[in-house]
Amino acid sequence: MIEEKEQVIEEKEQVIEEKEQVIEEKEQVIEEKDQVINEKEKALEEYNLTITETINQLRVRGFSDSEIVSITGLPLDKVSKI
Repeated sequence: MIEEKEQVIEEKEQVIEEKEQVIEEKEQVIEEKDQVINEKEKALEEYNLTITETINQLRVRGFSDSEIVSITGLPLDKVSKI
């Protein structure tokens, strides 16, 4: 009887360890996804900065918003906001 209870306890401890392992793996996946998100956000910021710089350079060179739209393919409302 005691041996059976000890075996049940060992099995439950094994299940707990397996669940803890799954939790650790999921936490690792979350960290990796967070890193990917951060990298994408950084890339988007760099892209937006490049677009802004390009539009500003075109304006300095005398291009109108409609000409900038034709050159960049961006919508007029986005070009006008920059």
